[in-house]
Amino acid sequence: MRRIVVSILAYNAEPFIKYCLDSIYDIADMIIIVEGAFDRQRIYGSRSTDRTIEIIRKYHDPKTKIRLLFMNGHEHEHKNVALRYCDPGDWYFMVDADEIYTSKALGNLRRILQTDRKTDLFYVRWNNFYYSFRYYLRELSSPRLYRVSRGCRFIWKNMLATGSGVSYERLRTKKISPNKALIFHYGYLWNVKQKMALYGRPGRVWYETIFRTFTWKDRNRIYRLNALLSKGKPGIHYHGGQKLKIFKGKHPQIMRAHPLSGRDLTKEFQKGYAEPPYRIDPFTFLLRYLLYGVILK
Repeated sequence: MRRIVVSILAYNAEPFIKYCLDSIYDIADMIIIVEGAFDRQRIYGSRSTDRTIEIIRKYHDPKTKIRLLFMNGHEHEHKNVALRYCDPGDWYFMVDADEIYTSKALGNLRRILQTDRKTDLFYVRWNNFYYSFRYYLRELSSPRLYRVSRGCRFIWKNMLATGSGVSYERLRTKKISPNKALIFHYGYLWNVKQKMALYGRPGRVWYETIFRTFTWKDRNRIYRLNALLSKGKPGIHYHGGQKLKIFKGKHPQIMRAHPLSGRDLTKEFQKGYAEPPYRIDPFTFLLRYLLYGVILK
């Protein structure tokens, strides 16, 4: 089997980056981490303001798999930087810095990649956790594993195109059963304000009006309000239409000792605590807001 090259975009990823690397280290032949703000994130600065870079540089890498690169641009440009380290036939494994896989799931993925010689793109479903390890949404499948072809490139977010410009979504694709592999995504436990900045004013409105005001007891009112804002079905998701469920399964072993595993952060988000300190002077912040928060729509 050709190599598995893991691509991670990291920006203010301190709470999860070590756990993410622990999760995928064994399956990866190479891990390309592209650190830096992209798109509207740049209003907060170009480099991580937390310990992300320090954690990556100090991470124990006995097989020298990790390459740490720096860039500021658009999301697809960051992914194309990692793509340069792939050869035709390699697997480009796209992993978010706040995503965790179980060892069983990665074992299943490796066996699938070893035996399937026809599929060009694999989709994986994910559990998306909000506020705590207790509340979650089961999300639709998302593209995660691409068989690299000569001249291919990302043209937008998760959209990889062949050298002739054909989207991989039009090639041979397959959805992996959640029973075989599932992503545990913890991105809505911390630093959500910065995440929603990518969506401009609608994202900021959702964050302040829906996300920060949520409590489990008041969830039905919040669900209905979100439906009005998103013009969709009642729910908590930014796009509406999904209601949080109580998670009754098991989290990946490496996450059970995570500092956030026993905390419900709803009150902390209401007070603005669950965000990293943006060390930036007001004038520079305003200038970057004008550049990236208004102009880039």
